[in-house]
Amino acid sequence: MFAPDVKFTEVNHQFATLIGAYGGYVFGGQLMFGGGGYWQANSSNGVHIAYGGPVVEWRALRGRTIGFNLHALVGGGTEYTDDHYGYYGYAGGPYVDPRDRNGHDVRVPPPAYAYPYPYHYYDAFFVADPEAQLVIHFGSSVRLQGSVGYRATSESRLNGVSGGVSVQIGR
Repeated sequence: MFAPDVKFTEVNHQFATLIGAYGGYVFGGQLMFGGGGYWQANSSNGVHIAYGGPVVEWRALRGRTIGFNLHALVGGGTEYTDDHYGYYGYAGGPYVDPRDRNGHDVRVPPPAYAYPYPYHYYDAFFVADPEAQLVIHFGSSVRLQGSVGYRATSESRLNGVSGGVSVQIGR
């Protein structure tokens, strides 16, 4: 089974769209084990996230037109920040970050010999992304799903409620 997926959520206190997919093997038509991954399609105050990991899904009411799934991804991810600037020559060293972890400028003004340049900040995080899915069956191998869930991470500003739409193809 394979499912392209789009999630609408909040990252870093701004609206974000996550695009991804998950897939796996379904046992007895009811329990799926596999993997999945998501990437942020837009920027949230300069922050982008990507995460992935193992996925498990339990399917209820699978013989009916309308069904219900409990779905969860537990894994890890990375945060990519693209609005940081460093300075060569600042404080007598080759490089010093003029912003603290929250993006606040901590320079007291930079010396005249400092040359700014952009750099990218990466940070890893743990993620648990459980959700409930309402499923509409279009035959035995195509399903449309609407989901509601909550992404919990080790970085609280990356946590958020999510809603999504996916199409499952396969058993």
